[in-house]
Amino acid sequence: MASPPSPAETAPPDFQPVNTIELVSVKDSKIISVSVYSGRAEITRLFKFAVKTGQNQLNIVGLPRVMDQESLRCRLDFTVPIF
Repeated sequence: MASPPSPAETAPPDFQPVNTIELVSVKDSKIISVSVYSGRAEITRLFKFAVKTGQNQLNIVGLPRVMDQESLRCRLDFTVPIF
């Protein structure tokens, strides 16, 4: 009869530290479109950056102070090499 697994065999793997990515909006992005509306404007910025395996946290500084924080939208496009 097989013995039960040891705690080391059943414990979840250790978490790796979070990789933090710091971006400055003016320096690290390119404005790719601007739409002007009555009372507001929509600015689309393109950021390109590399992520590491595991968990990544993205911090963007330098966005306008008057920006409606509820209007912030992000879209991530991943380029994954295929071997």
